[in-house]
Amino acid sequence: MDKYKIARRVHLIQGDLSYAICSGDAVKLACANLPYIPTHRLQSLNVAKFEPRIALEGGEEGLDYIKPLIKDAKSWLAADGLLLLEIDANQEFVATDYATEQFPNASIQVIPDLAGHPRILSIQNHEDTHNSL
Repeated sequence: MDKYKIARRVHLIQGDLSYAICSGDAVKLACANLPYIPTHRLQSLNVAKFEPRIALEGGEEGLDYIKPLIKDAKSWLAADGLLLLEIDANQEFVATDYATEQFPNASIQVIPDLAGHPRILSIQNHEDTHNSL
């Protein structure tokens, strides 16, 4: 970070989902690559042979970690904050529906990966939900 002179403007947090965000300050940008593969699909994927199961398995729908993070983000995402989450291509509609429930006034879109598959869920907040819970 020193190379780009951003050390004073960027605060990196590592921890267990939203529990790591305990300062009370609103977060402008959060990016997460959580486990998102549905349990029933793990056996058929080559990546499961090389990666730890805990890094891949996201539960029955693949959203066991994603949904709680989206819900918790209402308490810490800034009014103009951006939340980016990697998702499985098959989760596009269920993930956007859930994000819309939690952030009804946000701009929500799914960004495709280089192969054209739905891959990144983008939630651009437009209201002050921080500390309103």
